[in-house]
Amino acid sequence: MMHLAPTVTNDSPVIPSDRTLASRPRTTVRQPRRRVALATLTAFMAIGWGTATPVSAQDGGLTIGEWSQAVWQSARSGDRETLDAYLRRKPQGFDDERLAAVREGLEAYRVNREAAVQQRAEQRQQALASLQQEMEVDHLPQALRAAVKYQSFCDSFDEALAQPEMRSVLERAMREIPQAEAERDWLYAQDLLFHVRTLYDDTSERALFNKYDRELKAVNRRLVMLLAYAPDKLHALQVRMAQRRGEKPLGEFNPNNAPDWRERVQNITPRMISLALQTAAHEHIEAGGASLWRPILQGGLDAMELLATTEDIRDVPEFAGLRDAEAVQRWLEQVRDQSQFLSRMPDAAIRNSQLDTVLSALRQANESTIRLPHEVILREFGEGAIFSLSSATEDDYTDIIWPDQVRRFRQQTEGSFIGVGIIIGHNDLREIVVVNPLEGTPAFRAGLRPDDVIVQVDGKPTTGWSLNDAVDRITGREGTEVVLGLRRTGHDGLLERRIKRERIELPSVKGWYKSGLDAKGKPVWDWMIDPVNRIGYIRITSFSEDTTNDVRKAWNEMRGRGVRGLIVDLRHNPGGLLDQARNIANLFIRTGEVVSIESKDASRREVLEAYASQASIADAGVDVVVLVNKGSASASEIVSGAVQAHGAGLIVGTRTWGKGSVQRVAFVSRNPDAQIKVTTQYYRLPAKPGEQQGRIVHRRPGAEVWGVDPDIIVDMTPEQVVGAIDLREAADLIANDGEPKERPDVRKLITSGVDPQLETALLILQARSIATMPNAHARLD
Repeated sequence: MMHLAPTVTNDSPVIPSDRTLASRPRTTVRQPRRRVALATLTAFMAIGWGTATPVSAQDGGLTIGEWSQAVWQSARSGDRETLDAYLRRKPQGFDDERLAAVREGLEAYRVNREAAVQQRAEQRQQALASLQQEMEVDHLPQALRAAVKYQSFCDSFDEALAQPEMRSVLERAMREIPQAEAERDWLYAQDLLFHVRTLYDDTSERALFNKYDRELKAVNRRLVMLLAYAPDKLHALQVRMAQRRGEKPLGEFNPNNAPDWRERVQNITPRMISLALQTAAHEHIEAGGASLWRPILQGGLDAMELLATTEDIRDVPEFAGLRDAEAVQRWLEQVRDQSQFLSRMPDAAIRNSQLDTVLSALRQANESTIRLPHEVILREFGEGAIFSLSSATEDDYTDIIWPDQVRRFRQQTEGSFIGVGIIIGHNDLREIVVVNPLEGTPAFRAGLRPDDVIVQVDGKPTTGWSLNDAVDRITGREGTEVVLGLRRTGHDGLLERRIKRERIELPSVKGWYKSGLDAKGKPVWDWMIDPVNRIGYIRITSFSEDTTNDVRKAWNEMRGRGVRGLIVDLRHNPGGLLDQARNIANLFIRTGEVVSIESKDASRREVLEAYASQASIADAGVDVVVLVNKGSASASEIVSGAVQAHGAGLIVGTRTWGKGSVQRVAFVSRNPDAQIKVTTQYYRLPAKPGEQQGRIVHRRPGAEVWGVDPDIIVDMTPEQVVGAIDLREAADLIANDGEPKERPDVRKLITSGVDPQLETALLILQARSIATMPNAHARLD
C-alpha cells in the first residue's frame, strides 16, 4: 500500500498519536512569502488604482473578446502586474447578465484590493504596538505571538527580525528557555521554542531555525512521555500555562479518566521492534549510501537515558525502580557503555545482529537495575530509534504504527471509521463538546446539536478527558451501542441518547453551496459558484478511496448545467492515496506523464501515465483554475503540479508544502497487528515546457526549490485564512433540530475580501468566459 500523507480533514475523527504534541502552542496562522510575491505586492502598491498602467492594458481599441484573452494570457504567463492592470478595467457598453456579473466582481476586486493594502499596513503597526505592550508588562508568550504576527505582515521576514523590538523579544526568549527546561516547565519551554523557531523560519537564519527545531523536538519528546505515563503532571503544567496566558482555569485532574499506559505498550514484542527497525534501515530512501543503523541504534539508546532521567514519571507504581538513585545510575552506565561500544564500530560493521545484541543487553540491564516493564523499554527504544532516524534524514513520515494505533491509522487512510458521526472539541472549560454532527450519520439522526456538552459516555463522566480519550470511548465495533449523556443549553437535566455505531463515510468532495439534505440526511451541493457565467467549484479536502468517483459525479452534474469554467480548491488538503491523485489528475490530462516515483539516485523509476479514456474534464474543453496554499501537500501537489506541467489549467495561491515522498506500509506483526510506515521514494513532477526534467516536490535539506509554485501568487493574511475557514464552516452547517437557522452568505467569500485567492480565480474565469458572448466583438469601453 502506498501513502503520500495522512488523510486528516476537518470532518475526520480525532486521530491521536505519540507524535502529537501534548499541548500545541497557539500561534498565528502564517503563510510563507517568497520574494516574487513581495515584488508583486510592492509593484501593486506603487501602481495603485488610478496611476498609469501598461500600454497594452490601456489600449482603448480592445474588444471585450480581446480583453478576455489578454486577462487569460497574462494569468497564464504569471504576469501579476499586467493581470491587475487588465482587471482594473471594467467592460462597459451594453447590458448583459453575464457582463454584469463580471463588472460586479471587478468592482469588488478593486475595493477589496485597496482595502487590503491599507489594512495590511494597519495590522503591521497594531502587531508591533501589541508586542511592545506585552513586553512592558512582562508577558513573554503573548509578546512572541505578537512578534510572529508582526513578521507575517512584513515584506521581508529578515528585515522584520532586524527591528529592535524583535531583537529584544528574541533575546528575552533565549534567556528564558534554558530556565524553563531546568525547572521542568516543559509546556512553557515548548511554547517559547515553537515561536522562536517560527520567527526564524523562511529567513536567511537557517542554522538558528534548525537549532531551535531540534530543541523543540527534544522538549516534545518529554511531553509525549508525560502524556503517556504521568498525565497528572502534564495536567499540572497545563494549569500553569493557562494561568500564564490569563485563560480560564482548567478542571480538576480525574485519575479515573486518565489514559492507561498499559494499553500503549500491550502486546509489544522484541520481534516486532526488530522487524520494524530492520525494514526502516534497509528500505528507507536514504539507506542507499551511509548505513542508517547508527542513528537508529543510538536513538534507541538515547531514549533509554531520557526514560530514566524524566523525573516526572517516577511516581508511577510500576516504575518504582526509577526512584532508586543507585539503580538508575547503574542503568545509565550500562546504556552509556552500549553507546560507547557503538561509537567505536565502523558503519559497515553495524548490522541487524547489533540490534539484537543491544536489545538483549538492555533486557538484562533492566532486570538487574530499574526493573521497568519490558514492554515499556521496547516501546521507548522504538520511539527513540525512529525519532533519531527522522532527525538524521529530515523525514517526519517514517513511523512505527503500534498495536494501539493501527485502528486509527486505518481510519486515516480509508476515509471512514466506525462511530456515531460527530466532530468534537474542547470548550473553554475543557469539556467535551459537539462541534458538529455529520449529516446522515447516527448522531445526526439522534438529534445531537452543535455545542451539546458530552458529560457522560456509557455512564462514565468525561471530566478531564482528552479528545483522544473521547474518540476511543465513543467509537467502537459496528452495530454496538453507546449511550451519550448530554448537557444542552435551555434544557434542564441530563439528555441521554442511545446511538448505534455505524461505518461513517467521510466525504472528501464538496461543492460551493450546501442547498439542503436528501432523504438519507446526506448533503445536496450546488456546484456553481457563478451560475450566470456557468463556473463550477469543487473542493477536495483529502484523497481517499471514493474521491475520484465523487469528483466524477460532481462533474457530471455540472456538465449537465453547461459548465464553462471550473475552480478546483485543493487548499488545506494534506494528501492521501496515490492512485486517487493519479486518477484525479487524469481527469484534466489526456495523455502523458502524471508523476514519476523514483529512488534517491533515480536508479529505480516508475512512471504513472494519463489515459485519454479517463480525461472527461479535459475532453469538455473547460478552463480550469486550481487553488493551492501551504496546506496543500502530497497528493494535492501531484494533481496541481501535473495540471500545471501539461498546461491543463492555472494554479493560483501560494507555494505548496513540499511533501513529495512515498511511504510503504508493511506489517511487522499479526495478531496483534503492528506496521512500519517507511519513506522509500520521492516523486517527481512532469517537466514543464522548456524544462529537461521536472522537479522533485519534496522539500529536502537545503533545497531552494520544492512544492508547486503558483502561476499567480496571491497571499492571504492570517486573519483572512482564519476568517475564510470559519465562514465556510458556518455556511456549510445545516441544523438537524427542525428549527431554521440562519447561515452566513457563502458569497461573502468572493465579495468581502476575506478570500482573495478564490476571488482572483473566479475573476480570471469570469473574464475568460465572456469571450464567447455574442457581443464579444464590442469595444471594451
